[in-house]
Amino acid sequence: MRKRLLIIDDDKVVLELYKYILRDNFNLVLFDNPENALLYYEKNHKRIDAILCDYFMSKHKGNTIIKHLHEIEYKPSALVSGTVKEFLSKEKLWDIFLEKPFNRDYLLRGVRRLLNASA
Repeated sequence: MRKRLLIIDDDKVVLELYKYILRDNFNLVLFDNPENALLYYEKNHKRIDAILCDYFMSKHKGNTIIKHLHEIEYKPSALVSGTVKEFLSKEKLWDIFLEKPFNRDYLLRGVRRLLNASA
């Protein structure tokens, strides 16, 4: 059974890149609006296997979004950013960090590592 990923990034071009790279291996639920992602997750968290969330979004920080999602139900989570991970947060709320920019192989390896961490 294909795993379902919740992906949150306010950059629609980056969401298209996620879709292009991951659609053949995973079921994807993509949001460019964190508030809509939270509403979706409240009702559908049982159907999500893992979360990928951008750190820098226009109104929200990814670690805050992940924290709210985990308050509903914990799922393995990746914080994605072009910023050095040590800078991002002393309160580490994610399981793995994926660095932007990414290529196909790096993203696929990262998602598989994230899913394996939960097994």
